[in-house]
Amino acid sequence: MSTRDESDLKMTAEELRRETENRFRIMADCAPVALWMSGPDSLCTFFNQWWLTFTGRTMEEELGTGWAEGIHHEDLQRCMDTYLAAFNSRREFVMEYRLRRADGEYRWIRDHGTPRYNPDKSFAGYIGSCVDITEHKQAEREMARAHEAAVEASQLKSEFLANMSHEIRTPLNGVVGMTEILSRSRLLPKQKEQVDIIKLSADSLMAVVNDILDFSKIESGQLELDIVEFNPAEAIRETVKLFSYGVKKKKIELHAEIDSDIPASVAGDLTRFKQVLKNLIDNAIKFTDGGKVTVRVRKTSENKGNVSLRVIVQDSGVGIPESARARIFKPFSQADSSLTRRYGGTGLGLAICKRLVELMNGEIDFESRDGDGSTFWFEIALRKVSASPISRRAKPQNAATTEIKAGKRKKNPKILVVEDNPINQKVIVEMLKRIGCAPFAVGDGEAAIQIFSEKGFDLVLMDCQMSGLNGFEATGQIRKNEKNTGSHTPIIALTAHAVKGDREKCLEAGMDDYISKPIDFQVFTTTIEKWVAKTR
Repeated sequence: MSTRDESDLKMTAEELRRETENRFRIMADCAPVALWMSGPDSLCTFFNQWWLTFTGRTMEEELGTGWAEGIHHEDLQRCMDTYLAAFNSRREFVMEYRLRRADGEYRWIRDHGTPRYNPDKSFAGYIGSCVDITEHKQAEREMARAHEAAVEASQLKSEFLANMSHEIRTPLNGVVGMTEILSRSRLLPKQKEQVDIIKLSADSLMAVVNDILDFSKIESGQLELDIVEFNPAEAIRETVKLFSYGVKKKKIELHAEIDSDIPASVAGDLTRFKQVLKNLIDNAIKFTDGGKVTVRVRKTSENKGNVSLRVIVQDSGVGIPESARARIFKPFSQADSSLTRRYGGTGLGLAICKRLVELMNGEIDFESRDGDGSTFWFEIALRKVSASPISRRAKPQNAATTEIKAGKRKKNPKILVVEDNPINQKVIVEMLKRIGCAPFAVGDGEAAIQIFSEKGFDLVLMDCQMSGLNGFEATGQIRKNEKNTGSHTPIIALTAHAVKGDREKCLEAGMDDYISKPIDFQVFTTTIEKWVAKTR
């Protein structure tokens, strides 16, 4: 090849390079995003027109490290560290920073850089693209603020409902407690009937309060399952038995049909299992005037670890029109507004049932025709229990004992009652007397600490919410004083809040157990018996 031919070839190659570079610049300047390039020394060698128009600076001002002058001072160091770290390791990077626009406003930029190489595979530097993501950032902040506002609103609602339930539960504890005590007294038949009516009304009011509180817990994600071992057949019979008095008054036949192959022991949330069943039976009785209600339980499937049970509640009541199907499990609604006026209720029961069944990974549904009864059912999978028992077993649901069994504790155990509500104080004192204890009551935390240091007690019942020194603070001071003596007196918390975290808060404060208000006499008796027995 002649020298002229070689010269022509070099000119052609140079022209091709210039043409290629010219095309690149034209394409780069037409791009709707910022483009940049750097050499193998990390210094920038090119910015397209978008970048220059955005920053309002010239190419000469931006080359090298001049571009960094437009970066917000709070982002500069992080930006340079990210760029150089990627550059040194020859890896792709994405970073976000604020870049000053020509009008002085800082805009959020997402910068995506990629290493580039020459035809001989030698490192040539980086090429990158930038997009303005300011609107996206603003949308993210607005979404975050909206989420925070929603969380705050949910918390405020939960706190309001919990406080409202507390305010209702406190006086209701006096009604329920005194009624329970009165019902255990010798009464004339007429008086017994009157007391039963009071008790039934109190139980109905308590059901409304519990619905509100349960719905609050579910909505705020505070409700958790408590897994215990239990006998499903026994649990169903016990639940059905609760309604024996009500069905007699309405002349309704209520019975349970339990398949023989139902396992004798499973693991699940017994309380929630019975709550769903109780609600379905209660609804069936409420909407049935005469006729019958049948509870059926059958096994639908079984494998090595689980057994699925379907619980069916069938009634011959008023039925549900097809038009109401879509809203039957929605909160604050019933099939017909006239039913609310006639039968009462919060409209929360079935909504709570649905949420509880779903929390137990089950399903719930119904079949019904207007005027021709309804059949509600729920199906859940329960863990099969092997021959070796699990760590916790559900307590038998026997009738409460009326006094602590002799021989399990010292005679007439001395119990300090710390309760600032005078009515609740009387209720608790009477309950303790009924089970053979010697109660001593005070109305505030300061008095509790003083009397505790002066007299010896076998047990302390501590109200949590008191004016002045509350139950948590009083317990802390008692525990602090006990460190000097090496003793430990059981302290049982009394609270009307009964929300998630209360039990843990009580235990962290140094309390040994927890009783919620209104006080269930059976739970109260069992708890006192357990802790008094440990003081022998």
